[in-house]
Amino acid sequence: MPAAEPEAPDEDCFDGWSLHQLPDGGEVFASPCQRVRLHFPSTPAWDSAVTVAAYDGPTGEPLWRARFDDTAPDAVIGSLMCALAHDLA
Repeated sequence: MPAAEPEAPDEDCFDGWSLHQLPDGGEVFASPCQRVRLHFPSTPAWDSAVTVAAYDGPTGEPLWRARFDDTAPDAVIGSLMCALAHDLA
């Protein structure tokens, strides 16, 4: 059975975050300060797994990165993102 594509986290957590469509069909949610980004790839594969990353500035180097494959429960990704969103608010 093919893996389900990940769902975006609860939108209530992301007031002020922006959604960007990528040329390859993927999507990126970016925090208002542009330091935390959530990347949803256009194709589900480990190389393009859902990625959460924090940067030292809008165009800075990554401070940390977490990748989730299709076995990660949506609730785990959503909880992490909501916690980050609340901390950045």
